[in-house]
Amino acid sequence: DYPQHKLEIFMICEADDLATTREVQRYLRPPFKCIIVPTSLPATKPKALNVAMQQAKGEIITIYDAEDRPHPDQLKQAARALMGPKNLSAVQAPLSYFNPHQNWLTRQFTLEYDSLFQVWNPLLVWLGLPFPLGGTSNHIKRAALDAAGLWDPHNVTEDADLSFRLSALGLKIGIIDLPTEEEALSDYPNWKRQRMRWQKGFIQSWAVHMRRPLRYGLRRALALRVTLGMTLLAGFLHVPTVIFMTALLIFKTGGLITAALPPLFYATIVMGYSAAILSAAIGMMKSYRKNLWLSLLAMPLYWLFMFWPSVLAALEYIYSPYYWHKSVHGRNTQRGSASKAPNAQSRARNTPPVTRGSDADNLGPK
Repeated sequence: DYPQHKLEIFMICEADDLATTREVQRYLRPPFKCIIVPTSLPATKPKALNVAMQQAKGEIITIYDAEDRPHPDQLKQAARALMGPKNLSAVQAPLSYFNPHQNWLTRQFTLEYDSLFQVWNPLLVWLGLPFPLGGTSNHIKRAALDAAGLWDPHNVTEDADLSFRLSALGLKIGIIDLPTEEEALSDYPNWKRQRMRWQKGFIQSWAVHMRRPLRYGLRRALALRVTLGMTLLAGFLHVPTVIFMTALLIFKTGGLITAALPPLFYATIVMGYSAAILSAAIGMMKSYRKNLWLSLLAMPLYWLFMFWPSVLAALEYIYSPYYWHKSVHGRNTQRGSASKAPNAQSRARNTPPVTRGSDADNLGPK
């Protein structure tokens, strides 16, 4: 629901992906346009976006993945938020999944996203801290993108990197609440490759932005540590911590050791687990998913799966830092619609309500 004459929609395809390009061009209708990205390295999403930006004329740039199902009013809400009094440079829509009950992995993936987009991102916004933008459903002012130098074509989590480059320029990012539904990856090999890319991109972004961490203030440095830093630490340290705790329990039970760890160690473990599960529970309720309670108990097992992709990501960062692992979609067995999402509220947080009717043409170019 956006003025058609103010929409410019690009389907971005790789030149060497002949099958996809052929199908896109076969069904293409205005205001859609196909952009062919020349074959060159790095073969990454941000490189493709930078190519498309050479033809984009809109004042607001929105990124969607091909399988996305955005709420019909999301573009209006994003435009309202970016035109509002808070002078935001970008806003992120919450991401959710239309196949949460396909299997155990999709249920855990859904809880993870509910925690991130319904709890942690709003908390960071409330604290006035930057947060990593998602790879889709982010809406960015063209002027802010130009000021940041567009996307880093070599970074495989260009969204997270862009967040902190915008923050370094003193620009603010915010959130809206009309969602986009995606397909949760339902098989481990596919999920592993995606996590390898995400962890590798976080390592890249961490390495770049920690060169001079205090140059842009303590708040930005804190946000870097809370978001990128803690995600990397959890990926690398959770399995070793569990192994250590298990070995300690076995040795103490067998009387092989008598020394005790300080209570603060155990308190930290309990608080960490409790906070993560509680945030997922709150996110689940805010997303009106009341049938995933039992899945909350399995979250610690899900976290163990992050270790191997993190190790592979660290190795790949050394020998193949710019390789982009593509995700295979279309394996879902559930169907849904973002337009029917129960958490699709009628207004953005702290922004005027989205309205229909005669004032639609007053929205900025998209």
